[in-house]
Amino acid sequence: MIIHMYNTQENVVISVRDTGCGIPNDKIECIFDRFSQIEGSLTQEHEGSGIGLSIVKALVEMHGGKISALSEHNKGTEFIIELPLKILSEEEAASKRFESRLQDRIQRIQIEFSDIYSLNQRDSVYHS
Repeated sequence: MIIHMYNTQENVVISVRDTGCGIPNDKIECIFDRFSQIEGSLTQEHEGSGIGLSIVKALVEMHGGKISALSEHNKGTEFIIELPLKILSEEEAASKRFESRLQDRIQRIQIEFSDIYSLNQRDSVYHS
């Protein structure tokens, strides 16, 4: 697997290339569909759920980007992700850092409460 990352004036571009068996041209568009799998592929013995690329596509699009695939039979596949560059003002960056720290704290509190709840549940089972 070869990964390249570079930026243009408008985007950050990430290229992920493999040297696998490739994807047939008539299947390229459907590989991003949820639960889509290519029948008869050489990787069939290691098949997954078929949701990975649909999740990647959704995440890329949530950030205003796009993903595409180029493939050649018996030579491999290249996935190209383009994400728009966005330069934040210092004020926006500070706000984002604050929001991130706040979300991190909220998540820690939720984890701690879930630990306490599971301990209480376990204790009540032992005392029954």
